[in-house]
Amino acid sequence: MNTRIAASDPPFRPRRLGHVNLYVSDLDRSMDYFNAVVGLEEVYRRPPIKGGFLSNGNTHHDIGMVETSSPLCHSGEAGLNHLAFEVEHEADLVAGYRRLPDPAAAFPRTIDHDITRSIYGLDPDGNAVEIYADMHKDWRTRRTGEATKETPKWVPGDGAPTADRNYPPTPEIRRVDGAAFHPERITHAAMVAADYEAEFDYYTGIMGLSPRLG
Repeated sequence: MNTRIAASDPPFRPRRLGHVNLYVSDLDRSMDYFNAVVGLEEVYRRPPIKGGFLSNGNTHHDIGMVETSSPLCHSGEAGLNHLAFEVEHEADLVAGYRRLPDPAAAFPRTIDHDITRSIYGLDPDGNAVEIYADMHKDWRTRRTGEATKETPKWVPGDGAPTADRNYPPTPEIRRVDGAAFHPERITHAAMVAADYEAEFDYYTGIMGLSPRLG
């Protein structure tokens, strides 16, 4: 599959790394760790997929995790589930998707999560990547406790995509009392690449990231 596009004109230009989602061997233990030590507030869980999600208020989740016994985890091993990049709005997401040479091959999963609309694909090393747009300004009214709503397939551009910026411009940062740390935001993720050049081309030419350190 050839998805290479000039890095000077990538289809996507995310505003930030939105969250990292992990596979963990014990969901309860990991949720406790990220709450009591890292200092993130538990927002909601999704029992059908054995998933949990935590945030400090920046967004509906800064860290997500899925237990390795979940039907979503095919390897059965702990590690990276996916990286997720947030774009400005649904219109940007749809426009970028349509600019890809073969969008259905590059991002075969397109999901309506209710709070977001998302597309999922794999980078050259096989790491899963999500690009999403928030769809509701008040995510706390839609994500708390247990979330059981189905996540149907979404067709990008099926209907007029909104250009509303639904992310909070000045999020309410929350502190977990008694936690060892009080993080402000998720800032980066580091990976070991089997093919550095292919990964670099993907994250600059497709994902629209800019190199900072050589």
